[in-house]
Amino acid sequence: MIKIFHRSLIQVELRNRAEAWGTSAFMNSSFGGLAFNNNYPPFFIEREQNGYYYISDTLVAYCNLNDGMVFRIRKDWKEKDYQCYKELSDKATELGTFRVDVPLYREEVVVKEGIWEYVELQSPSKQYGFNYNDDVFTWPELVNGLTPSSSITEDDKVQVKNYFKDFVDQSKLITHQAKLIAEKNNCGIPFDLCQIWIRYKDDNGYFWSDFDQRSWDQSKNEIIIDSLTKLQSAMGFAIVCGMLDEDKAVEIYNYAREQWALI
Repeated sequence: MIKIFHRSLIQVELRNRAEAWGTSAFMNSSFGGLAFNNNYPPFFIEREQNGYYYISDTLVAYCNLNDGMVFRIRKDWKEKDYQCYKELSDKATELGTFRVDVPLYREEVVVKEGIWEYVELQSPSKQYGFNYNDDVFTWPELVNGLTPSSSITEDDKVQVKNYFKDFVDQSKLITHQAKLIAEKNNCGIPFDLCQIWIRYKDDNGYFWSDFDQRSWDQSKNEIIIDSLTKLQSAMGFAIVCGMLDEDKAVEIYNYAREQWALI
């Protein structure tokens, strides 16, 4: 349980970074010396002893790598977002077929003379976890950064194909439950539930993270179109690395399109 005094300090740290973002002093200290020609990246990662801050125009978050706690403020939010997310978390506990970050606390705070949403969450096993990017680093390295390793076997490629298909099945489960909650609350579905980069893994299996930052305002068709595009991107990298053949990628894509249509 976060004590009120500790929570206030956290909010101050997040608010200060939100208000500093975009100022010349902050941008120069963060990106100074880099050749951006003032077209700075849309976000900045500030490392800290136990975790890191994610800083951008509309979202500032602190993620603790030791215990999976997340403290964040966001500018763009809708009234039903947190309630729907909490219902989805409760449903995950009830069914046991998927897991998500657990929502712990919410309040509205003043940032830049506007009302932002402050939320505390924690990963289900209190571990930060590993995602698709970490899985990619277990693959054989490209030779000279260009050529797939000759050590890659057909079994490796089948394993990666099944990895993507398992993701499709898991994302279908959670997104279907989100759709039912959206219908109950007369709102939309959040982006990214069918996005492989927000699926993390800890000692107890896979769980979904980060999509709490999304508003519940999209239609099922919009979700499917966006998800298929992002799936193609992830598979495209696997193809470049030699871990997936074109025909297997087409098989996965068609499988995802069929399964997600049933959401």
